[in-house]
This record gives sequence, C-alpha cells and structure tokens, in this order.
Amino acid sequence: MLCSKLGNRRFFNSLTIGSIAAAGILACSIRCPAQESTDAKDIWISSLSWNSSGEILGTQSQGLLLRPAQVISTSANAPGEFKVLGETESSLWKILTVAENTFVSDYKGGVHVFKNGQANKFDFQGRWVRAMVQVPGSDELLVGTEDGKIAQLGIDNLAASRSVDAAKASIFDIAFNHAGDQLAVATGDGKIILLQWPGLEPAGELTRGSEAIWSIKYLPGDKRLISGGADRRLQAWDLENLRVQPTIAICRDWITNLVVLPETDFVLAGCMDGRVQIADLKSQHSVFVSDSFGSAIWAMALSPDCQQLAIGTRKHGIKVQMLEPWLQQARERSMALAEERPPKPH
Repeated sequence: MLCSKLGNRRFFNSLTIGSIAAAGILACSIRCPAQESTDAKDIWISSLSWNSSGEILGTQSQGLLLRPAQVISTSANAPGEFKVLGETESSLWKILTVAENTFVSDYKGGVHVFKNGQANKFDFQGRWVRAMVQVPGSDELLVGTEDGKIAQLGIDNLAASRSVDAAKASIFDIAFNHAGDQLAVATGDGKIILLQWPGLEPAGELTRGSEAIWSIKYLPGDKRLISGGADRRLQAWDLENLRVQPTIAICRDWITNLVVLPETDFVLAGCMDGRVQIADLKSQHSVFVSDSFGSAIWAMALSPDCQQLAIGTRKHGIKVQMLEPWLQQARERSMALAEERPPKPH
C-alpha cells in the first residue's frame, strides 16, 4: 500500500548547523519564519501530537519512503500554516511529545529528540519504527520495529537500555493500560500480544485473522481493549478471558487510528477512505460518520482539553475539528438506537 522505495536523496536545510546535522536530523532555530501552505494538496501528515501549550506538532512526509520529511508545528486556528522545525532523510512515522521533549521516528529506524530548537539522535537503530509510546511515570520511551522488536530508550543517555523480540511480524502500535502494569502490541500479522510491565513477560495473545492491526486502545477499567486495522473492523476484546467480543462497527476501508473520548462511551475511528466514524461502546453501534477530509486519514490526536480533534491526511494536510457538533449528533443517534433495540450482547 505504501509507495515503492526509490533511491535515497539527501536534503539539507540551509538554516541548520553542522553539529546538529551530525546528529542525523536537521533542525532549524525555533525563530524560523512560519512556512505557509499555499496548496493543501499532496501534504502527507503521517503523525500528530499536541504539546502542553496547545500547539499541534506533526510529521510531514512525501509519497516515497526514502525522500526527506519534516517535523512541523502549527496552531488549531490556522492548521494550514506550518513552521518547519527540522528535517530527516527519510519518511517520518511517529511523533510524541513528553514534557518539553518532542520525539520522532523515521522509516530508516532512527529515533530523534527535539528540545528548545535543538535535535539529537538516539544511539539506536531499528528497522522502520512505526510505534512509539511513553513509559508510564517516566520520560523513557518504548518503540516497536518492523522486525518485531521492542526497545526501551532513555532520554538521559539517548540510548537503548534493553531490546526484546516481541513479535514475529512488524509492530504497528503499542499501548499501555491505565494501571501501567501491562501493554498491548499490535502486529502486521493480525495479532495483539499482551506483555506484563515492567518485566515484559508474556501475558496472552489475541487474534481473529491475519490482517494487520494498526491501532489499539485500552478501555477504562482495563478489562477490555479495542482495535482497528486492515480488516476494517472496530473490534472489542475481552482481556480477562482472552477472547474476541462482537464487532462494534465495520468501516468501508482500513482503520488507521483510534481515539477513545474520555468520560464518554464513544470511540473515533479514522480510515483510509477519508472518513471518521464514531461508535458507541454502550449500544455497540456506529452512530456518526464524517467524510469531509478529502483523502486518507493517517493520524488523529485529541487536544489536551478533549474539545478538538487534529486530523492528518494523506493529501490535504491537517484539519482541526471541534468535537461537540459531532458528539451532539452521535448522542442523538445513540438515544434513537436505544429506543429501537437493546444493545448487542457482550
């Protein structure tokens, strides 16, 4: 599905300095002028994150995996106006903000950290790092690679403290439960692997097919988990009995991202057909669909106040959606469904 690998092409930012270039990522001063997008098309946003000040940070890549990519920042008020913070030689796949640090991972397996306009590369080289999460209660990271490895990275020494073989296929996503004592690993061969934390001992495995699982989330209480991926199913899982539950919804195309809305029964699924679908976990039905984003959805990130959703697309840059209009329609549909028929059995 992803584009073919062509020759590597280096791209240097004239505003960077040699010491930063040596780190493997090119970063310009945070005083660089904002670069406005004159044409929103063909801007591929592969990952998004909000920082504590309400800025939206993202990774902007091109259609070919070995072409340069940029780390960008923008605002919810003007998401089409980007400020380029730095560049890498190959496509970027994940961005994560932890305190004052911004972490990015690239197609070649590198992991980089930005802080105060400076950039450094971790002493770690994996294969295509797609998954990256913060370790609960610390500034450390867990990353997942194409060859099924999980590595724990420390910010103090910019190095890996351990690496384990977690899966036989590529790792697409990693999620910690709310208690912080277990994590789930989503793989390219349709498995969800459960591991205890911090020992990383096996705790179980879930599967219902062989198609890639792109996104996983623990639900409140940590007794259930939801997943979405290439089989187009918004799928629920029983973690106490390690078994599949009834499918909550089926989307028209691959599910790439899931967002669970706090203090509600709603989960949002972003899909390759450019649609966002809202499902009600209580009634176990789809209750809202928006198809106004123009191209495939590759990233979704909930604002710190849970009022806005940043959406990264394959060809149309970043969109920011106020959630209340969607949720009002979703609530109305949920109420109507409750009157029509009872919820599906668990």
